[in-house]
Amino acid sequence: MRMHGHGAHDDMSYVPDEMLAEWQRRDPIEGYAARLVAEFGFAADEVEEIRERVRSYVAECAEQALASPLPDPAIATAGVFAEQWEALGDGAPRGHAGRTGGGGVMADLTYLEAISDALRHRDAARRIGLLHRRGHRRFRPVPSR
Repeated sequence: MRMHGHGAHDDMSYVPDEMLAEWQRRDPIEGYAARLVAEFGFAADEVEEIRERVRSYVAECAEQALASPLPDPAIATAGVFAEQWEALGDGAPRGHAGRTGGGGVMADLTYLEAISDALRHRDAARRIGLLHRRGHRRFRPVPSR
């Protein structure tokens, strides 16, 4: 469970205190730190030293990232979009009607176009019974003839 809100504006008041406390008790980092002491012979101060080294490394990396120049806008989206795609399973072409070039090369899509397309596909899958309401896959039995 996320232990903080979606952003600075989100105080997580919608999460019950009991649920937050339960997930804090189940924190995997705290659990592993306890195992290092209980099962692997680490001293508590050794674990704290590891934590401090990690904090220091993260701070150093953040500082370096903030000091770095912004990417060149001309290449900022390089490697973000697939240059080519392959047909799936049955060999039927996939992608946007009218948006493919020759040889399966897709035209660039905006983020909004890609999300809209994904939602249309999800809604179509729900209509034919491949997805439950929450998006989990469901396979319907094929009637025998």
